[in-house]
Amino acid sequence: MHKSLFLIGIALFIYFSSSAQNTFYVDVTRPNNTGAGTSWATAKKDVQAAINLATVGDQVWVKAGTYLPTHDPFANTAPANNRDKTFLMKNGVTVYGGFAGNEAQLNQRNWQANVTTLSGDLGVANTLADNAYHVVLAVNIGASSLDGFTITKGYAVSPQSSITVSGRVIERHNGGGIYNTNTGANFFNCIIKGNSADCADGNDDALGAGVMSNNCSSVFNNCIIDGNSFLAAGSSFGVFGAGMYMIATNGVCTISNCAFVNNTSGSGFPDGSKGGALYLNAGSNNITNSIFYNNNAQNGAAVSYGGGAVSQPAFTNCTFASNTSSFAGTAFSGFAKAAFRNCIFWNNTPTVNPVAGRNEILSQETNVPNQPSFTNCIIRDASGSPLSVTNIIITNSLNSNPLFVNLADGDGPDNIFMTADDGIRLQCTSPAIGAGTGATPTFDILGLARTGIIDIGAYEGGHANANVNPLPTVQTTVQLAQNAAGVTQYSDCTNKLVEIQSGGAYTLSGTVTAKVWIETAQPASFVKRHYEIAPQQNASTATGRVTLYFRQQEFSDFNAVNILKLPTGPSDVAGIANIQVEKRGGTSSNGTGLPTTYTGAIQTIDNAALSVAWNAVAARWEISFDVTGFSGFFLKTQLAILPLRLLSFSGTTISGCNNLQWRTTNEIDTRKFLVERSTDGIHFINIGTIAAVGTGNNRYQFSDCAGNLRNDFYRIKMVDVDGSFTYSSIVRLATPATSSLVIYPNPAKDVVVISCDDASLLNSELLVVSADGRTVKQTVIRSLPYTLPISDLLPGLYQLLFRNGKTIKLVKLR
Repeated sequence: MHKSLFLIGIALFIYFSSSAQNTFYVDVTRPNNTGAGTSWATAKKDVQAAINLATVGDQVWVKAGTYLPTHDPFANTAPANNRDKTFLMKNGVTVYGGFAGNEAQLNQRNWQANVTTLSGDLGVANTLADNAYHVVLAVNIGASSLDGFTITKGYAVSPQSSITVSGRVIERHNGGGIYNTNTGANFFNCIIKGNSADCADGNDDALGAGVMSNNCSSVFNNCIIDGNSFLAAGSSFGVFGAGMYMIATNGVCTISNCAFVNNTSGSGFPDGSKGGALYLNAGSNNITNSIFYNNNAQNGAAVSYGGGAVSQPAFTNCTFASNTSSFAGTAFSGFAKAAFRNCIFWNNTPTVNPVAGRNEILSQETNVPNQPSFTNCIIRDASGSPLSVTNIIITNSLNSNPLFVNLADGDGPDNIFMTADDGIRLQCTSPAIGAGTGATPTFDILGLARTGIIDIGAYEGGHANANVNPLPTVQTTVQLAQNAAGVTQYSDCTNKLVEIQSGGAYTLSGTVTAKVWIETAQPASFVKRHYEIAPQQNASTATGRVTLYFRQQEFSDFNAVNILKLPTGPSDVAGIANIQVEKRGGTSSNGTGLPTTYTGAIQTIDNAALSVAWNAVAARWEISFDVTGFSGFFLKTQLAILPLRLLSFSGTTISGCNNLQWRTTNEIDTRKFLVERSTDGIHFINIGTIAAVGTGNNRYQFSDCAGNLRNDFYRIKMVDVDGSFTYSSIVRLATPATSSLVIYPNPAKDVVVISCDDASLLNSELLVVSADGRTVKQTVIRSLPYTLPISDLLPGLYQLLFRNGKTIKLVKLR
């Protein structure tokens, strides 16, 4: 999926004086808490016992298992109300889950495999009535983290009652999973699932069944907020934010790479239910690379707002799909000066009172300066040009079908959101591909790089390192989808397909992945391309006759001897027989009905390579074989070297013109070069075409006398005879002098002041990244000089990344 990558950054390393760091260990299988907790052998049994030992800068490592809270917020192990027991976070302490119990390094843990659960299921198992009001509680603390946990079975329900912790009133009917108030606490790699809330006497609203976040500067990254709910027809006056309720008048919260799914607010409340996934009320929160799928509420099933002009969240590259509400405005409802960029709104359906043009988005703000804005978005419900959604500011947006891989199965065959088989990824032909704007975010929800003109939505298209020069050397997963005929296709979005069909009693179960990659070591005249079609974790089996179809260009260009390597694993060998290779002419997508030019049983599998020679006359190759309970297979091919390769690409400014020069090798299959120019390095236009001629190391030149001669970017788009293309690297010409940047004090302690002699940093995103790669603070530079508060950061080494699309500079403070 590599297009052209622009990650423009300034990295600032800040050193703080650092004290010694301790690690405390927790293992649910220990008999009690008498161990010192300083090793796995002396681990504590309870999480809170280890947290209580830790001080600022310390870590707590928790072994896989299910843990119950043992203390109330006042350190009582036998409180008057047992349901006040909670996991209380502590200032400056990071708590990690996901350990097997033998790790010596943090990077050895696997939090997905070693499920570590913080459960509120006190008292009688699986009975809600005696569960903890809040599974996790964070009050009046600075930077601290919870990382790698499942947080579940909190039940924030009571008549209007509360406790006071560190001077803050904690309502027992809010925040069943996490109650987070006036903190800088952060949550990474967490699953917040199956928590509930309700105000039992009907005199107040219930807020945040999954998460209540009040006046915090917190980060939620790589979290799944799943299946949290208010009681249908419960006793609350109204309910807000089944997945998460967030108000941040005194801070900026960040939600990135998160999935809000299956959260429900129910109905029957006098004041209604709002925000099935997320309710935002005031603050300038940032929500990026996140998905909102299958959430439900009466109003704003995905997102609902209050706060009007003081509610100014920014949503960037988010996907809102298949949410359901009673009334119009299923994806967005309420009053907010929100900004949506590169977002998809599709199939969000009101069931009781639909309103044409307002089913997806219902803005109730008639004051134009305070209306929400939508830039480069896809909005299903809109029509006309410009799109006819009322009470919003809309720019360069579409209402085209985004072409999800499988909208009905949002989390894909593995039933896990934010993995490569998700159904709400984009098909290769999606209009969302290349239709976004801006240079950030630089990665999508799966961690795949966003390059060139980024795509709309949380997923960066269905690419798999296509159109990259030079060729990739890493293994990458490609898209799986079905065409109209029900044939499974594995595509890297370069119009090259591998298809699996069947005959007889062919069956396939489990999760199947397909991979294509290039070998690092290349022979003299060939590139090796591998195809692997195999079940995930050997969970699939197949029986019957399987036929694979390959486009001619997948194997070779013109005359070449191609090597086909069939399965090599003993278990696969035993299940495959009667291999037949068939070459067909014509251009049909699957060879059906075309004349047979070569047919013959080649051999039964014996782990040997099969060498077959063919030329460009054949449009397709078919490989068929019988399978009996096999669990995957590999196909390995050796191709003639791809011709779309540049030896060099450069440019100079001479006599008022920008002169570009490039040299290529082996253009035998190249049709033309398209020269493209950009003034910002992101949005390119075609300014010329040059035909590719000859072979060998040819030299080409193109003069552009219409550029602005101050800040021009160029790239070459090399187009193959089959219509595929490869982009060159980008050349920048006539670059103005880099503006000076001053950052002080040095070393830094409480604040960092950022000064620049021009406006190049204005409106750029600023990320503070810790030494282990986590974003711990995020903001936007609105004025210069800019003062960044850092007193809430733990001692250590940090990077400050500025993304302004103009400068690259490295500054180090000692």
